[in-house]
Amino acid sequence: MAMSVRRANADDIPQLAELVSSLAGFYLDDPNTELPAWFKETISEPAFEARIKSQDYVNILYENAGRVEGYAALKDGSHLYHLFVAKSQQRTGIATLLWRSLLTYCHADLVTVRSSMYAVPVYERFGFTVERPAGLKDGIAFQPLVLKLNHRG
Repeated sequence: MAMSVRRANADDIPQLAELVSSLAGFYLDDPNTELPAWFKETISEPAFEARIKSQDYVNILYENAGRVEGYAALKDGSHLYHLFVAKSQQRTGIATLLWRSLLTYCHADLVTVRSSMYAVPVYERFGFTVERPAGLKDGIAFQPLVLKLNHRG
């Protein structure tokens, strides 16, 4: 089975939840603490099911030999909601491939993301810039970033 980028569907939900849950610790300000309940809920199988069913989200994944190794979601055509790559596959170009695929669904002049502190360099390579100081909510650290797009070429 070949590698591919495709839209996520209901059959992918268990693998998506497993992938994102395995990486969610990168959001923690202190990696020795537990994820807060509200954050765990956003990465649960029911939450993935709701996003996949919703018209407000575009959900895509990178699959290799039937295994989901990357996932990205765009909300309302202007907010990068998720971008995760399996730890063993990071720095292989999967994030860039997913981002370029999602860009075709961006219809706003400004794209936002709330990045983990760990992923800020990745987004900066995509052209995002720091919008305001980093935030911290219940032990979850995040950096708001923005990307200005020029759709009027």
